[in-house]
Amino acid sequence: MADESTEERRRRLAALRAEAGVQPSGDVADGPAADEEEPQLRFRNYKPKAKELTDFQVGGDTVPDVDQAIEPIRQVASVPQDEMVSIAPRKPNWDLKRDVEHDLALLQKRTQIAIANLARQLTEEYEDEEEEQDPRSS
Repeated sequence: MADESTEERRRRLAALRAEAGVQPSGDVADGPAADEEEPQLRFRNYKPKAKELTDFQVGGDTVPDVDQAIEPIRQVASVPQDEMVSIAPRKPNWDLKRDVEHDLALLQKRTQIAIANLARQLTEEYEDEEEEQDPRSS
């Protein structure tokens, strides 16, 4: 009974293989298969001294130029110092200074105008006093 079930199983598997288009392979290797090629010699890291072996030499990988590989890293590393400062943490009152900066610029301008007006007034008063004290000037 076990022999019959194994035979049935083998027939079913053979039918499935035939449907799939798979060729049955032998369990025992009879030697090198006719369709397989012999392995080819390839020398990647070895430079053969014999002239008949130089045909099998494969060009090795070229090492990339170090300067070209490092160039993108150099460009990233050459960040100006101004940008580096922006990374540092800011003082707690930086936003207040930023908000008041415009008003301080206006006040600075008005202060300069007021100082110039005071200087003009003082020079005019000084000249008037000199004219009053010096009768020869007229």
